[in-house]
Amino acid sequence: MGDNSYPSMEDRKKDLGFWIKQLDNGMEQQCNRRMAPLDITASQMEVLTFLHMHEDKEIHQIDVERHLHCSNPTITGIVQRLEAKGYVERIADQKDKRFKQLKLTEKSTQAFSKMDQNRRESERILWEGFSEDERTQLLGYLQRIYQNLLSEEGE
Repeated sequence: MGDNSYPSMEDRKKDLGFWIKQLDNGMEQQCNRRMAPLDITASQMEVLTFLHMHEDKEIHQIDVERHLHCSNPTITGIVQRLEAKGYVERIADQKDKRFKQLKLTEKSTQAFSKMDQNRRESERILWEGFSEDERTQLLGYLQRIYQNLLSEEGE
């Protein structure tokens, strides 16, 4: 006799968290498919995009960890794979040799047009059938949900 306190699938489909997770999974799978020719995963693309956005600054692994809210081992693995594929290089920091600065390579710079094309195409698909007003409302709702999560963490 199992515990029936967990909601049914029909009830779960009424949960916001269920749909956010479904969207996240679907978007990651779509990104991985699109980026397969470059041998880049969605997680790797996130790291490369962050580095690209901050190309004019000294970026260390800890900066990526904080921005993506990921653990050191997770980001270490992603950076190691990107380095092995020739997309980033780690350079010893001049002030503190224990820290490694992350730098984009020419290969990653060349890949950005494909990554940006992927991002724009994904956005087009996601927003299909939405009016400008609906887009504005949805983005506002999602930002409020995110702020709710942040304020809950601060308690």
